[in-house]
This record gives sequence, C-alpha cells and structure tokens, in this order.
Amino acid sequence: MPPKAKAPSFGSQDYWDQRFTTNTAPFDWLSAPEALDPVITEALGSIDDAAPEILHIGCGSSLLSQHLKTHVRRAQQVHNVDYSRVVIEAEELREMMSMNGNVVACTRWSAVDLLDYTSLIGACDLSKYSVVIDKSTSDAISCAEDVLCSLPYAVSSKQRESTDRMVEVELKEIPVHPLELMAVHLALVTKPGARWLSLSYTSERYTFLEGEPTKTEEDGTGNTGIPDPRLLWTVVEDPHTTFHP
Repeated sequence: MPPKAKAPSFGSQDYWDQRFTTNTAPFDWLSAPEALDPVITEALGSIDDAAPEILHIGCGSSLLSQHLKTHVRRAQQVHNVDYSRVVIEAEELREMMSMNGNVVACTRWSAVDLLDYTSLIGACDLSKYSVVIDKSTSDAISCAEDVLCSLPYAVSSKQRESTDRMVEVELKEIPVHPLELMAVHLALVTKPGARWLSLSYTSERYTFLEGEPTKTEEDGTGNTGIPDPRLLWTVVEDPHTTFHP
C-alpha cells in the first residue's frame, strides 16, 4: 500500500513562500473573485461610512485583490495583506506594472502575521476597517499550531487596543487556537459595526463563536486571560459568511 499523502503545511510561512516563489500565476481558492460580490455590496451598503476601508486578509495571488477596487471609489481603500512577503512584493509589483506606475490607482499591500498583534497593528491602524474579506484564509490559519500566548495578554476586548498593562500576576503561557486569536486581533483594527465576510470550506470553522461569552475581568479578559472572541464578534448570517463586532 502506498504511503498516505502528507497534507500541505498551510500554517507554515515557509510553505507559502516556497509556493509563491515556484508558482507565480494568479490563483483563487474556492471560487471566482466575483463570488462574494453580493455580500460585499450588502455589507458596504449597511455601513454608514462615506469612504469605507476594506482589509483583504490572506490575499495571496488571488485576482480578488484587484476586483475589490470595483467596490470602492479609490483603490487605496483596499488593503491587501498576507503572511508571505514573497507574494506581497510580487503582487504589488504586478499591480504597479499593470497601472503603469500610477500609485493612486493601486491598492495597498503589507506583509502581516495575523497571529501576532504587533505585526498587525504595525501595518494596520486601530479601528480602521469597515469590512474584512476572508476567502479561505481562516481555513489555512486553522491548520497552524496553537499559539503560545504570554499572560497577562496585551490585548483587551474592552479597550480594543494593545496596552502595556503592568499587573502583579504570575507570568505564564497558554495555548490558543490560531483562529480564535486571529478573531481577537481583527477586532483591534476594525470599526464598531464592521463586517468580517468569510468564505470557508466548512460551516463548522467558527464554532468557537457559539454559546454565551465567559465571565470577564474589568479589562475584558476572560478566565483564560485572553479576550473571548464572542465578546468581539457576532454571527449574523450563515457561520461561513458574515460576522460583525
């Protein structure tokens, strides 16, 4: 019997860097770039924001990065971010060449680790975005190992910002599921009432948002010391489609 095929290391930065180095052609996961148009249009229409900012997470080499410009007045209202600097640099150059060097006609690009809040807020302003686009990025991040988070954690669900809280507690680390941690971090950079539009392989990806939130301390952290994502996001449609804070 032949050995079982090893699953790709979707949670590894090295995997993505190698993939985007060897395969430079545009590639879209799950569906065509325009598949999310109805929910994007609905989300933008429900937001009281004359110039909404869109955060496209895990953009990769998807044509969606360029298609999103059809939903906004200015190209720079679209911010494409990815774990792999290789693909960010390649796609930014591809767009610049297609726009003949016209920076104003180009979207924004940043290499970001969504599981590291310092990386995220280093590239994205706090409470900035009205819509987050997630086209199978949650699927890839779910394949990563649990993240060891030091306590007390520097992110509070009540303050929605990073902080250097000095508390006299025993320092320790706890493992946190990567998708739960990403949900906490995305709340840092989204506006109240923002939408997180997610297209996923499975509707069971977001079970951690079900049920009642845990009791919290004054700073908004739960019993684990990490903000409870259920205090930050509410499922408003099918679990694999839309959330809002």
